[in-house]
Amino acid sequence: PFFICIFLFVLLQELFREYYLLLTKVIPNELLFSVKISGSSNSLKLHVRASDPYTGENEWLNNYRTQKNDNTHTINLLKYRLLDNAEEEKNITIPKSVKINGVEYNIEISGSVFNGVQSIESVIFEKGVKADTSLSSLFAGDKNLKSVDLSGLDTSNTRNMSSMFANCSSLNYDGIKFATKDADSLFTTENVENMSLMFSNMTNLTATPEDLKEAGFEAIFMAIGGQPIVPNLPGIDQAITAESVLKGEHDLHDQKIVIIGGGVTGLETAETLAKDNQVTVIEMANQVGTTLYASYRGVLLKEMHDMGITIKTEHRLTHIEDHQVYTKHGDEDVAFEADTVVLAMGVKPKREALEDFEKVFDQVILLGDTDHPGQIREALHSAYDRAFVFDLG
Repeated sequence: PFFICIFLFVLLQELFREYYLLLTKVIPNELLFSVKISGSSNSLKLHVRASDPYTGENEWLNNYRTQKNDNTHTINLLKYRLLDNAEEEKNITIPKSVKINGVEYNIEISGSVFNGVQSIESVIFEKGVKADTSLSSLFAGDKNLKSVDLSGLDTSNTRNMSSMFANCSSLNYDGIKFATKDADSLFTTENVENMSLMFSNMTNLTATPEDLKEAGFEAIFMAIGGQPIVPNLPGIDQAITAESVLKGEHDLHDQKIVIIGGGVTGLETAETLAKDNQVTVIEMANQVGTTLYASYRGVLLKEMHDMGITIKTEHRLTHIEDHQVYTKHGDEDVAFEADTVVLAMGVKPKREALEDFEKVFDQVILLGDTDHPGQIREALHSAYDRAFVFDLG
């Protein structure tokens, strides 16, 4: 097959003298060329592939870019690429091994073999399938994937699982079988060093404490953030939160906007809204942005002044009524006109689920705003410190 590819390469050179071919990649059973027109920046890709090397019960391997090693008797699945004449596969089972001419070859999985495959709905790894050192983006973007059985996948050598299930919007917790509690399960994370964004944008992913305990997890790091503080004051239900503004949930233009709170979030919200609105920031303390570095705080306040943002300190909110924000400034009652009122009064720990987890797990470690409200640098340091000394005992 390789010599056939070379012959085609030479033939094409003879047929198209005004073109030239650049061999860009050599893959087992395949050659990739870039065809360019002489004197032009235009180009096209030419994919020359030999006849399918696998037949009979091993014909399924032709739907993958593979690397066959006759010395180690392994076949590495590099990339799923359904052929034009093949029927779409919805349910895939990867066997531990296959026999070719009487010789047994073990199956290995490489990196992002199923990345971006829209047709598949379920994948099962039979016991003993070997995983590569990286499974980064293994199923990323597989929006129709609903079920994955990983219990047979040997991940003892895997170091990277980042973005493994990113954007798998149809996959929920019940659809992922780790079976880490089962002694016969081969799936493990004991040598994994990178799990960043492993489950990012999995909008259908939910699990109960009992689900996690049954799956074999032994402790919980809880970092579910905080929730906006909303004081119990008359008319407070007329206000919106800074969090919702920064998420883009409101279309605010040509309005008088009063922001309650001059912390980091309040100032960021003021900057965001000041481009199209008249903004006033009200702060109960004698200055705003107290947690910012002094050098940056000075620059920020000048920028806000130049943007026309009004800042009022030592004003305590009392109530909101008829598009008016009422405050106490010393002994004086002060009113500010407002089409929209935005609350940026800080956050409180979000701990609604804490009791349920503490009933099931001996160790539940709180991180970030779930522990106590603070800045991102404090949350990162706290998480590192607690993970570094973590011990199951």
